[in-house]
Amino acid sequence: MVLATTPSSGRTVQLWDALSGRSWGEPLPVEGATALAAVAGAAGVERLAVGDKAGTVRIWDVESGAEVAAPRTGHGRGVSSIVALAGASLGVAAHDGSVRVSRVDDDGPARLVREPHGYTPSFELRTVFAPDGTTRTAFSHFSVRSDGEDEIVDVNAGLWDPSATVFPSGHLIRSARWPERDFTGWSDARGAVRLVFAEVEVEVCETRDGSVHRPRWNLGHVGAVEVFAGPDGTPWLAAGGYDGTVRLVDLATGRPARQPLFGPPEHAETLTAFRDPDGRPMLAAGYYDTVRVWDLTPPEDGTALPPSGHSGRVTVRASPDMVATYGNGDQTVRRWDQSTGEEVGEPIMVNDRRLTSKVDASLA
Repeated sequence: MVLATTPSSGRTVQLWDALSGRSWGEPLPVEGATALAAVAGAAGVERLAVGDKAGTVRIWDVESGAEVAAPRTGHGRGVSSIVALAGASLGVAAHDGSVRVSRVDDDGPARLVREPHGYTPSFELRTVFAPDGTTRTAFSHFSVRSDGEDEIVDVNAGLWDPSATVFPSGHLIRSARWPERDFTGWSDARGAVRLVFAEVEVEVCETRDGSVHRPRWNLGHVGAVEVFAGPDGTPWLAAGGYDGTVRLVDLATGRPARQPLFGPPEHAETLTAFRDPDGRPMLAAGYYDTVRVWDLTPPEDGTALPPSGHSGRVTVRASPDMVATYGNGDQTVRRWDQSTGEEVGEPIMVNDRRLTSKVDASLA
């Protein structure tokens, strides 16, 4: 497992060997990194794509640290998000509202699939998984306007087919005085795709017609959401509430999947679902100064592994055999063995006393 971290200045990206805790090669030089993503090149070779404030995307080979092909340019503003696509390709959304697609390993120009639409505060591309293992790509972006007294946020969302020549307009799903905090999605056995947005209560968007509803799941004020395959393969929703409780919903039935998972009183900042080496479904949640990892197989009380030692907000990334955590208070990355719950090696110091770093991507 290789971790990628970048300081808040965004001037470098450092790769780390998660097993040894040692840096993986020299820092990769960038200028104002804004988005990181793990992508696959030819023959599945691992690459790290880095977008910056100038709207440029550069790609590195994870094994050698060598830059792959020429930088991708063309966006008028900074990169907002990057998503891995099928066929060794990647999609890039920028704050000018544009979206481009390019091959990971090729020097050819990126294909423009969405023209610039003016400043876009947030433009997120996400991968949605189906029970049969196939994937779809969802998007959410918002624009800001004034109603004379307050600023109103219009949120648009939908599905994007990267092979199409035109990017879809999506559906206007909300006009409010604040944007969504987080979103995820799932595809059912018939191919219908639904997006879940974290809000005062979660909202579900039907991508077919853009209709939005609030299911009566009694999840409370939700700050983080994650959809994953439960123990029996059906899609589950994990919703991190502001009361520190993670609630689980079986999306096939709309009923609680199991008893709530209790964490600290503050809300979960991030949720990550993964499988351990034995194939058991696991869920990790990062809180302000705590990380909890739960085994979601029966019995219902499960095993809570609360790694400690961090201070400040905690970000979580996971692979089948390890969880990596970053605490912005102590500015270290810590690694935890999934089979034992014990810390692996010494903490990795990822700051230079002037910069605050974070875990932005993990590569299995």
